[in-house]
Amino acid sequence: MFKLSCSTAQISLHVLLFFVGINCNTTDQQQEDRWTENSLFERVFQPENDTSDEGIYEPSDSTLLGDGKNPEELAFDDNGQVSKDGISGGTFVTIRTVPYLAQLIEDGNQVCGGSIISEKWILTAAHCLEDAGELEIRTGSSLRNKGGKLYPVAEYIVHENYTKVTFDNDIALIKVNKSIEFNELQQVIRISYREPKTCDKLQLSGFGKEGQDLPAPNRLKSAQVPVIDHTECKEAYKQLFLFEDYIGKVTDNMFCAGTEGDDTCQGDSGGPAVVNDKLVGVVSWGIDCGESGTPGVYTKVRNYRKWIADNSDVEIKY
Repeated sequence: MFKLSCSTAQISLHVLLFFVGINCNTTDQQQEDRWTENSLFERVFQPENDTSDEGIYEPSDSTLLGDGKNPEELAFDDNGQVSKDGISGGTFVTIRTVPYLAQLIEDGNQVCGGSIISEKWILTAAHCLEDAGELEIRTGSSLRNKGGKLYPVAEYIVHENYTKVTFDNDIALIKVNKSIEFNELQQVIRISYREPKTCDKLQLSGFGKEGQDLPAPNRLKSAQVPVIDHTECKEAYKQLFLFEDYIGKVTDNMFCAGTEGDDTCQGDSGGPAVVNDKLVGVVSWGIDCGESGTPGVYTKVRNYRKWIADNSDVEIKY
């Protein structure tokens, strides 16, 4: 069980996509099969009669939203209108607040998130690309599966040491076939040179579900969760699974975020985890939503700076 003592931590609940539900009464092989099946990502389809995005103004130029307020201060309410009021379970925001966020589209449906790290390269999770179909990248949109710009995928590179059972080295690069046009809705995020520290406020963003039996919102959401102590996170999962080199092992290529007892869900798989406007993590894995002692686990981007530079045209200063 982990403990959190961040006196200033502000937790937003019920946010974004959860990944895995594991029944600890199953056999090891059944558990492995279920983990492999359920942990990749969850395809979420928009109902044909869903009109929850009606009334949303999706800007295509540099004009501000609403009455000219700073776009970072604005969010949408349940009626799709611009509002400053936060919503329980995170806040509806515009893409202007997180212009580095990309959507990974497979066979026409959003399946994962990603981060824009250069004109042609997106950083995401390796498990998002297992058995991948026809892929595109959507950028610059506050909506799921519509708006913004679409870029066909030219190639993708999965880390050569990615292990799909343990999720170690869960990182991948996607190259689009033409340069992304940068503006206030589509921007690069810089890769952090430092590791996230305990109690850092981790910003998550994406289009994931608010709960297992709830539909995913069609609008972009954002939330903050605190980074937790690495040793305590490792111990929490070790106690849960009671084996060392199997699922549930938190390696030195990972870090954890969340809070004990609160019903938090992780960001869209492959999506950005950001501290102080710099990319520190990629959303990787977790056990259900709201399970006490099982925080979300993220790939530690700092450990892969050289790998990213060696496999792309991204310039990283050391």
